[in-house]
Amino acid sequence: MNNSTDVTHQFSLGEILEVSWSIFQKHWQKFIGFGIVFIGIFVIIGLSVYYSADFSNLQTKADDFFGTMGTYSSGSNTNLASIWNQAFLDSSNDFDIKQLVSQYIMIFGISFFTFFLQMVIAIMVYQCSKNEEPDLRYAIEKALSKFHIAFITSLIFAIIMLGLVVSIIFIIGAIILSIYWNFYVFAIVLRDEAYIGSLSYSIGIVKGRWWTVLLYVIVLSLMVGIINMLITLPTLMMGDTIHAISVSLIIGAVTTVFYAITQSVMFINFEATTHLYNR
Repeated sequence: MNNSTDVTHQFSLGEILEVSWSIFQKHWQKFIGFGIVFIGIFVIIGLSVYYSADFSNLQTKADDFFGTMGTYSSGSNTNLASIWNQAFLDSSNDFDIKQLVSQYIMIFGISFFTFFLQMVIAIMVYQCSKNEEPDLRYAIEKALSKFHIAFITSLIFAIIMLGLVVSIIFIIGAIILSIYWNFYVFAIVLRDEAYIGSLSYSIGIVKGRWWTVLLYVIVLSLMVGIINMLITLPTLMMGDTIHAISVSLIIGAVTTVFYAITQSVMFINFEATTHLYNR
């Protein structure tokens, strides 16, 4: 099977994986190179904070908090209180606020800006779908030109999701919308849609096959997640240290990039077959 978009039918999961692997295998240097650099930026920032920032005052306050919280006791609960106290003291000894801050910078930074990685990958995959050589420089420049739109749209997405999930009643609504809006980043970077328009464009693609998109997203996420866990397992065995986390994130760039490729292939094919489902 070639990399061009097949408009005659909707791809199965197997076909998405086949096309994605073909693209990845042929251009892995560009994809992995960009992925490692992208994720490596946040790792470097996190490590810089860990080794240079002074959190001594916050560390003292954290230690005081753990110690103070464990000293409360009352009546017959004295024995329980002493256990509680020791648990907090033990937690205080293990609590490293520098590592916590650095870790969150890495993980949340990567998670929050993953849509930019997806934008760059989508442009390159789209070029491959037209049997063109993927141009990393062009992809980065175009993604940067659309970055502010994707950023604001992602905030709109996040605010709506947060507003829905605060109530258990609306969690189902949040899940439904998240699947309908699964392709909004692609609509921005590949079809020049903006803000609400990108969300509407995504709805148009998903309409009539919501369950299919949900199934594909779940299966692909689980597959990539399991592979990522197996790849990073040796580094995780080093313990929950800032260095182990750094190494596992960089190694995980491989699976992160591959998942972005599968989503891009899925968008291109589903968009091309929209007419089969929106009659």
